[in-house]
Amino acid sequence: MHRRQFLKMSSAAAVSTLLLSQCATTQRPNIVFIMVDDFGYESLSCNGSISYQTPHIDQLAETGVRFEHAHSTPLCTPTRVQVMTGQYNFRNYTEFGSLPPGEFTFGHLFQQAGYKTCVAGKWQRRRQNRGHKISGRGNIAKRCGF
Repeated sequence: MHRRQFLKMSSAAAVSTLLLSQCATTQRPNIVFIMVDDFGYESLSCNGSISYQTPHIDQLAETGVRFEHAHSTPLCTPTRVQVMTGQYNFRNYTEFGSLPPGEFTFGHLFQQAGYKTCVAGKWQRRRQNRGHKISGRGNIAKRCGF
């Protein structure tokens, strides 16, 4: 089994397990994934920050699920593509600012599980040329599971 197949199966199993455990007792949970540029673990008061007060995020952290041990490339586009696909960047990163067509994302997993999905903000799935014109390369949200 290839790593990509393993990741797809593992992710699908994890989502299914989460949904089944929630469906047994209540409705499926609402899931909001927040990813922020240039924002360190130490910047949240729920993680011990004394420099910043983040009461609304602290409330989300207290009542939600936290990913406290996750790693990706510390650059914007490679990080987004890696998080979207679950793959190391040498397998999915073809050019800056582009998510290659045909990539299987966590959006697809959630749609397969019956969720309505949406993506907002900067996630760089399409490359931009000089002058900020969007090129024909990359992907549109609907093809990425959103």
